Amino acid sequence: MPENDPFRIERYLDRVDLSARPAADLAGLSELVRAQHRTVAFENLSPITGTAVALDHQSIWDKIIVEGRGGYCFELNYLLGMALDHIGFEYTPVLARVMMGNEAGGPKTHLLFIVSIDGSEHLADVGFGGPGLLEPMPFVVDAAVEQGEAVFRLVEPEAGDYILQRTTPKGWFNVFTFNRENVQPADVMVANHFTSTWANSPFKNQLMCALNGSEGLMSFRENSLVTTAPDLSTIESVPIEDADHLEGVLVETFGLKVDTSLVQQVWERVR
Repeated sequence: MPENDPFRIERYLDRVDLSARPAADLAGLSELVRAQHRTVAFENLSPITGTAVALDHQSIWDKIIVEGRGGYCFELNYLLGMALDHIGFEYTPVLARVMMGNEAGGPKTHLLFIVSIDGSEHLADVGFGGPGLLEPMPFVVDAAVEQGEAVFRLVEPEAGDYILQRTTPKGWFNVFTFNRENVQPADVMVANHFTSTWANSPFKNQLMCALNGSEGLMSFRENSLVTTAPDLSTIESVPIEDADHLEGVLVETFGLKVDTSLVQQVWERVR
């Protein structure tokens, strides 16, 4: 490990509530992905309050591990990537176009990984913040994959282009689309800058927070705390009343360490 690499496996495992270092196999990958999903919230408190999102390892480590915050896809999956590097996994970064039920995707602003294990490949993603994968998924087309009560599949409408879909009562829901085009660090840097600073970016204008818990997916939607079932139907929606209510939800539901001044800034932006 380089001297300037902040990653320490013991502190990471403590943050994601794992008692032992996982092995560099499929079971270990599944353990890592499930653990980070359960413990580190997807959140956009930095972009929505005008704070730069830095993707160097030290900044990500300090924000998520030391300060007890979450992050969005670039931060969360880069943190997972640090763990994968440390344990010895081989993986390739992929940039995807978010679809969220639409027929076409937007710009390439979502990061995930293709992890190679014993000659097979799996998608690993802890940073979608909505109806995305809950566990590693075999990179196999047209095979329904159960993850708890949720069901996913990959389709290939055109050669080399893939769409991740999830079942709903109305049929298959398009989550995101991607291909295997080579991704360089500069590509991620540009995508991160666009996502976190463009004036019309939803990350600068809508509060986003998500965490998979025992009751389902907990997330913000239109300034309400929404509990979503595995089929993406709404179980409950509770409006956020004021900044104090918001602070309680961020701390108690999403497990974030936030100060009152930050919460007040967020509330002023979204109320």
